Amino acid sequence: MPESHPQAIAMNKFAELASTYTNGNVKVQAYHSAVLGSDEKQLQALQSGTQDLYIGTLAPLSSRVRK
Repeated sequence: MPESHPQAIAMNKFAELASTYTNGNVKVQAYHSAVLGSDEKQLQALQSGTQDLYIGTLAPLSSRVRK
């Protein structure tokens, strides 16, 4: 999503607040516009532990959840 998208704006605010409320001990870097790859690649990175958070579309999750 582009930086002007509401979800991207919320991610930026989350990163700001994470730093503020932890006195700078936690730093969150938000990446926009699929810089880290497709939703599928980001979910793979999340599962392997190379990516800590994911905010994106829910469609790729349907193939991972059995119920």
